[in-house]
Amino acid sequence: MAYALTMLLSLDKAFRVIEESEDLLKTCTKESSIIIAQKQASIDYIKGLFYFYKRDADLGIKHAEQSLKLREEYGFTHEIAEPLYVLGLIYSLYKFDYDLAKTYTERSLKLAKESNQKYIIAYTLLIFGMLFALKGEMERSLVYSKRSLAISEELNNKRLIASLFNNIAEVHQRQGNLDQALFYLEKSLLVAEEIESNWNIGNALVSIGFLYITKNDRENAEKYFELLKKFKGQEIISLHDEHYRLHKTLILKMSPRTRNRAKAEELLKEIIEDKRIGVESMTKALVNLCDLLLGELRITNDIEVIDELKPHINQLINIAEKTKSSWILTETYLLQAKLSLITFKIKKAQRFLIQAQQIANRFNLNQLTKKIAKENDDLLKKLDLWEKLKEAGAPIAKRFDLARLDDQIVGMVQNLTMLTPQVTEEKIAIHKEKKICLVCRGEVLRYTYICECGAIYCENCARAVSNLENICWACDEPIDYLKSVKPYKEEEKVEVEKRGKKK
Repeated sequence: MAYALTMLLSLDKAFRVIEESEDLLKTCTKESSIIIAQKQASIDYIKGLFYFYKRDADLGIKHAEQSLKLREEYGFTHEIAEPLYVLGLIYSLYKFDYDLAKTYTERSLKLAKESNQKYIIAYTLLIFGMLFALKGEMERSLVYSKRSLAISEELNNKRLIASLFNNIAEVHQRQGNLDQALFYLEKSLLVAEEIESNWNIGNALVSIGFLYITKNDRENAEKYFELLKKFKGQEIISLHDEHYRLHKTLILKMSPRTRNRAKAEELLKEIIEDKRIGVESMTKALVNLCDLLLGELRITNDIEVIDELKPHINQLINIAEKTKSSWILTETYLLQAKLSLITFKIKKAQRFLIQAQQIANRFNLNQLTKKIAKENDDLLKKLDLWEKLKEAGAPIAKRFDLARLDDQIVGMVQNLTMLTPQVTEEKIAIHKEKKICLVCRGEVLRYTYICECGAIYCENCARAVSNLENICWACDEPIDYLKSVKPYKEEEKVEVEKRGKKK
């Protein structure tokens, strides 16, 4: 009963039944320790799920781990897959630790296959689909989601089918296939309404509303917001509350009226300060707030607006570090390049473009590779023009147009991209330990260039940096002593312990 009520998201009733089952277990004094452990492990598994839906990650992890420990200790092998997939869900959606989420989910999938637990297999494949989508690997996400969908249809698990249609729609939306995304969202809504699952209905309405916001279709965005409002006051709405608030805010942001956009800015700041907000909603809020501030910068020509952007950029940096997405990093460096251009930091812009290009090449992001190559060629052709604009003190609006910054921020809003960290001493220490290239963020497998300061570069990135300015990005030492150096001065330089020689 507790499991069924939890899955139906009747969480208050579920909690009462969980408590009752725990009280009953205490009275089973004549049962063997093995039976007691098995029942307790089942209760902890259900409590892990319960707290997942209550959005309490710490308690969810605590009970899922207790269930896992008991089942491993007493050898309940066929039941171990259950708490493992719950841990995979929590670490992927709430803790943003995708490596740990992947580890738990892989183990759950292996055990589920061994014991032919098809419903667990379907759930683990769904989690893999979400993980790859969060990392920006859309094609792999589709493969896993469709594999999960096939099993869910075989089992006639319509609740899971509705969720998978929603996830597949999100992938199509991120790929720019908005019509295909809408097709799957409408299928998701239809199935959810058929089984009267408020959770899935809410998910579909939220996703359709955000899709219309992406399409800048205010009329339909408002239509689906009104449908979502019907959930207000119901127990289920607490699970969709952050989406409800964000949906309302982004509709205000679409308004041409200044006071509505000002109200949107105020609400976005409130959302950002809410510690309960999930990573996706937080990212949407931060990117849209940056969009509003950049619009203000264009209108007011006040460069101080960039200072107001900094704390929000830092928040996005923290998110980006947790998501480890090459797709996000690439888009971000491209945005950073354009922001550097409008403040006439030309060499800094070139560095960001190099990083964006190297990451796109390293992780086979073909569309972005072409896009960045075009941006790089465009900048090289306009270097003299940028210098003239700098000397003339050209207005911000003119710089916006030349840098095509509006196009980039619109792309960020649509694709939910996030900003990424700068070079710091701590990050270089991490790169040294894991042998991660400082530029493209990929693991260095073969040829390695290690600077005296300890910064590590893969072969391609070392060559690219050498061609650009021929200095280490951490300490300004030459990379190739046979080439001339093009100095690059930052207000603050990274200091790291000197060690060894280049090799």
